[in-house]
Amino acid sequence: KWNTLWGDSGWINVPLASGVSAGTIAGTPRYRKVMNKVDIKGSFAFTKASSAILLGTLPAGFRPPEQFYFFAPLGGTRIARCYITTSGQIYCEWIYDITTGSAYTGSIAWTSFNVSFYID
Repeated sequence: KWNTLWGDSGWINVPLASGVSAGTIAGTPRYRKVMNKVDIKGSFAFTKASSAILLGTLPAGFRPPEQFYFFAPLGGTRIARCYITTSGQIYCEWIYDITTGSAYTGSIAWTSFNVSFYID
C-alpha cells in the first residue's frame, strides 16, 4: 500500500547502450523513483573509447532537471567522472588510474554506481 501512497516505481533495469553489460560487482544497473527522488545502483562493464562512453539511458520521468555529475570507482585503482544528461543519457569519461595519474583506455570490468538525485 505504501508503494501507491508514496509513488514507488520499484527497481527497474537500466536500458544499456550497445557494447555495455552489467559489471562484475554490485549487480545489474537499476533505477528507482520514490516520490521525486531517483536512485541508481549497480555496475556497468565496457571498453573505454577515447571520449565519453554512453552506458545507458533513463526514461522520461526519471531524468535529472540539470546535468548531474559524480565520480565513480572502477576496477583496479581507477576513477571516472560520470554524468547524467537532462535527456537521461548516462556517461563515463575522464578515466584515470589514481596511483599513476595516467589516463586509462582499456576495458573496464566494472564501474559501480550508487547515486541519487531529485527531479523536482
